[in-house]
Amino acid sequence: MHAPFDENAFAGTFRAGDSKRFGLDLKKDRAKILSTATAVANSGFPAYGPVYATLSNGRKCHSVKDYSQTLILRILAKFISRRFRIEITNRDRMVRGVIEALSDSTPMYLVRRDIASFYEAIPTQGLIKRVTQNTFIPSLLRQHLDCFFNTFCSTGTTGVPRGICVSPMLAELEMESFDKAAKGLTGVYRYFRYSDDILIFSHIPTAEIESKLSDLLPPSMTFNEKKSSSIALNCGNKANQKLATIEYLGYSYTVSDLCGDKDPRTIAVSISGRKIIKLRTRVFLCFKAHEKNNNFALLRDRLRFLSGNYTVQRHGVTAVKSSRFVKSGIFYNYKLCGTYTKSGFKTHSAPELKCLDGVYQSLLKPNSNFGSKLNSTQRQELTEISFFKGFELKITTRFAPDRVAEMKRAWRNG
Repeated sequence: MHAPFDENAFAGTFRAGDSKRFGLDLKKDRAKILSTATAVANSGFPAYGPVYATLSNGRKCHSVKDYSQTLILRILAKFISRRFRIEITNRDRMVRGVIEALSDSTPMYLVRRDIASFYEAIPTQGLIKRVTQNTFIPSLLRQHLDCFFNTFCSTGTTGVPRGICVSPMLAELEMESFDKAAKGLTGVYRYFRYSDDILIFSHIPTAEIESKLSDLLPPSMTFNEKKSSSIALNCGNKANQKLATIEYLGYSYTVSDLCGDKDPRTIAVSISGRKIIKLRTRVFLCFKAHEKNNNFALLRDRLRFLSGNYTVQRHGVTAVKSSRFVKSGIFYNYKLCGTYTKSGFKTHSAPELKCLDGVYQSLLKPNSNFGSKLNSTQRQELTEISFFKGFELKITTRFAPDRVAEMKRAWRNG
């Protein structure tokens, strides 16, 4: 068995992209990086730092710039995951589970909840005791866990730092009792939670479930009322059936409330209204940024980035087993959109993206506030950009990581 902080342990924590992010060459300087990290970990230090905090969607997101300390934090996260058997659920797998559950034509009742300020509301006192006083934790690991809590959780009784890899593991550990209790409520037969996002399926009306859910949360946590909803899919009369829509994990799911049919429900899955609003807001912010910097190439790249799919080159991959490129964007983030029927899957016609295209194209008109600041050649070039085509044709562009960071500055908090 390897020591918690030896070179073999650190070698398993290298990530593609680390070379670029930390200004290193993981292949050339591998031996030196490993020996330095091992020395730092085994000598101990009083606190992590320097710690940087940036705002992302109005929330503080933390990062540690020292690479040895970053590797130590990754080992801590991996240890907590293994020791307490924590598994971070895959989003696509969970969405497929929701689609499967919705397809059942029996009467069902859905409860949707979102935990407000999730990471900031995680209670830490009991969590710290549970993690650091576990007798199966090696003393050196315990010292580094103490260091983590002293650095990031010393100013209050709630809150773990966003952006630090240990935090999702701690959050999942804290939510274990809530998950177990929620699954055990009378009537509950399917339960989904992805971080702060909860969706519950019940075979009986949900009034009792809704009244008890808040009491099951840790005392420091509350639900976001604006993101709370309940839906009954229990219509027994075919003539009176209606369509119902619920949003979860960036998708909108539209189904009939008819129950008792011999065939499974048809489910139309699209990009959620909240995500479309966010995209529209970011388009506006791109044009606002262009008004200030008059950098057309940057505006064009930002709009191509938002409307399509992108492949970011990952630096340092020669030192890790990983793909050289990672794909994301309008299709890859929402690839489960479409219509699911008893006879199979129908591809998504994306009316929400066509509507977004209409808004976008209106901004390019010569008499519009933004379009009037572009010449005819620039307008024509931007007219060819389409959110619908980006999704349907999986249009993909490669961007360097530093270019992506530059593009995102226009909407970092929008």
